[in-house]
Amino acid sequence: MPENELEAAKRALIGSFPLRLGSQAQLAPFLTQVEYYGLGLDYPATYSSRIASVRREDVLCVAQAYLHPQHRILVMVANLHEAGVQ
Repeated sequence: MPENELEAAKRALIGSFPLRLGSQAQLAPFLTQVEYYGLGLDYPATYSSRIASVRREDVLCVAQAYLHPQHRILVMVANLHEAGVQ
């Protein structure tokens, strides 16, 4: 992952975070997940710094742990006639 792509993704996550908590209807399930995953009551306050601290190496480590290209499934959605598939 190029560094500029990682930085853009981090900016998008940090910038959109307050929008996800704009109403009581959004806040309640968010806090439920925070509690369920044991993230701590300070999670909303520390979210931005946690995201900002993610490094390329962290992304690579997680990708290697959870993404397995040899087990991928390819799904195509198309008009079969237009795609030339019968």
